[in-house]
Amino acid sequence: MKKANKPRDQTIAIMIGSMVKKLIAQGQPVNRNNILYELEKAKTTSAGLPAKAMAHDAAERLRKAGTKAVG
Repeated sequence: MKKANKPRDQTIAIMIGSMVKKLIAQGQPVNRNNILYELEKAKTTSAGLPAKAMAHDAAERLRKAGTKAVG
């Protein structure tokens, strides 16, 4: 079992939340595809490697979460 990395998990949650707020501010629909688009855009436009890595990890987690059944 993978050990949890709480600070990293929190940072990823904050990054996803900031993308949601950005979409709301722009008047765009908030859905998985739009959030992924914003995360990918952040990954390519970020200057720092840690920001790129966090955006990449956040997008990967969001993609994986979409493949799991709820219930």
